[in-house]
This record gives sequence, C-alpha cells and structure tokens, in this order.
Amino acid sequence: MISYILEGPKNMIPVDAEIPEPSPYEVRIKIAYTGVCASDISIYLGKRSPEMYTEGPVLLGHEPSGVIDKIGSMVTGLRVGDRVTCIGVWGCFSEYVVTEPMNVLKLHPDLSLVDSSIVEVLPSIAMTAMKTGITESSDVLIYGQGLTGLIMTRLVRFFGCKKLIVADLYEEKLRIAKEFGATYFINTSTENMTERIKEIVPEGVDIAIIATRDGNDVEKAIDWTRIRGKIVNFGGIGPCDGFDYFKLHRKGLSVVKESMNISGVFEHRKLWRDAMELVADGILPTPRLRTHIFPMDQLQQALDLRAECSAGAIHVLMENEWAREKRLNGEFF
Repeated sequence: MISYILEGPKNMIPVDAEIPEPSPYEVRIKIAYTGVCASDISIYLGKRSPEMYTEGPVLLGHEPSGVIDKIGSMVTGLRVGDRVTCIGVWGCFSEYVVTEPMNVLKLHPDLSLVDSSIVEVLPSIAMTAMKTGITESSDVLIYGQGLTGLIMTRLVRFFGCKKLIVADLYEEKLRIAKEFGATYFINTSTENMTERIKEIVPEGVDIAIIATRDGNDVEKAIDWTRIRGKIVNFGGIGPCDGFDYFKLHRKGLSVVKESMNISGVFEHRKLWRDAMELVADGILPTPRLRTHIFPMDQLQQALDLRAECSAGAIHVLMENEWAREKRLNGEFF
C-alpha cells in the first residue's frame, strides 16, 4: 500500500509499505477519506512538534472514515463491512490503518463516508458549545471562521446564546457564518477588532472562543472579554510571543482549553454519537463546509492549500481511489 510520511517541513513523501495486519485485539480499516486538520498543518510547516503523537516516521492524518475489512480474533461488536470513523489514530493519510476497537465508532446509517470524516472533530466542539457556560443570555465571540470556527458558530447558535459575534479575514467565511446563525460580523482585514467589540458589547463579551492557529490571539482576547469572563482556547495551537498574566489577573478572567478545564474533562463516546446525529439530521450542513476533495496522491498540494488559510479552503478532504470511483458513480457508501 502507499502511505505518506513527513520527511521535514513541507516535505511529504509516499512510501510503499506493507498492508498492516491487525493483532487479535485490533481491527483494520480501509480508508475512504481523511480530513486535513489545522494540527496537521502546524506539524507540516514545522511549527509544532509531532513527538507527542508518534515515534519514528512522522505520520499525519487523524480524521478518517472508512470500512472495516479485517478484524482480530478477540474483537467483538464490530464486523467486516462496518462503516466507521475513529479518533486519536494518526497515520490516516494512507490506504489502511489498524487500531483498537475502543477508538472506533460505527457510523449512522444515513451518514455517508464523505460526510463522516468530519465527525472526528465534532465532540470537542460540541462540548465547548455545551459545557463552557454559554447560556441564552451570553454574548459570545468566535474569533476565526475556518472549519472549526464555522462549526462552533453553528453549534453555539443551535444550543443558544444572545449576541453571537464572529470575526475573520474573509467575507466569504463571514457570509457562511451568517447562514449558520451569527448576528454580528467583524472583518479583521478592514476593521479594528477591539473598537468593534466595544461598539457591540461595551463591557466585552461573556465568552471569547479562539478558533485560530495563532497562540497570540489568546492574549488579544483579554481586551475583548468582560471582567470575570472566560476565554476558550479552542485553537491557539501555534507559539505565543508572550503572555501578560497581570492583565488576566486584573480582569479576573478564566482561560480553558477547548473541551477541558484544568482538571481535565475530555470528550467521550456519547458526545461522539450526538455529533453524528447533528450531521445526519442536517443541523450541521457539511456540504456547505466541504470545499475540496483531493486524490490521496495530491496530498502535498492539499496541505499547501490548507496552509494558506485562504477564503476558499475550509474542509479539505483526501480521497483514496476506491472511494473516488464510488463517489463519481453516484453510489451512497
């Protein structure tokens, strides 16, 4: 099979690898689609260390969908032919991957494989929308309207808030945010962010959600958030030049990392299933977010496009050949 490894910054290479065999306690997944995540891009550009995920060759890709094609002798509850997604499994820019059943979730029968690769990212977004103290009286800012920011916008509006302010560089993304229920819009390429926030909510927002890759945006959010408000660092995965903790202290703000607080509350399987329902029921219109489908052998081009953070690239998918044939034939799979 062909798999892709990162040799160095911006250098993905294909390698001819053996098709992996599952142990008695594993399943093998024939991958159809893998989404390109912002965390893939940070590693690809050399801005983030991959050691926390892999040893040896750097394997990217962790938002897959596919079909189980082989199971270990001790595995129960899953069958060959099950359509699945999985979480926490890196190396999915490939034709096959093996993993333990605990990482695998069978797909909703109404959810296609092309739509379901987005499911991997949804639980933490849904938990942010539900578990960070947002109520119907909350004024919320979502800074950044890429894939996760737009999903956040849709879910925060669905679960309920008062004013929903979104900010981004690109008008096209702000237009989608309007479709998804945002009520105030800031184009950061032409408008002063701090001044616009003060016009909309003079005391600052109750909750500021950072959905960009720039770690410095977390500190900027201090100026946009009211006294005793909350900053949710959903993005902010890049380096930060410095952080003025006194500003944080003076306003009595709390900062939490996406779906967990300092004591650690992680996404769980129930939220995973709930997230699938949101997609299957059409509450989250994934076709509106999907902008590109690349053949797997064009992975480097796809990563370069996603790295540009352009207006036109939101949900970028890699597609293996067998899935491409089915999709172009109009099959539901």
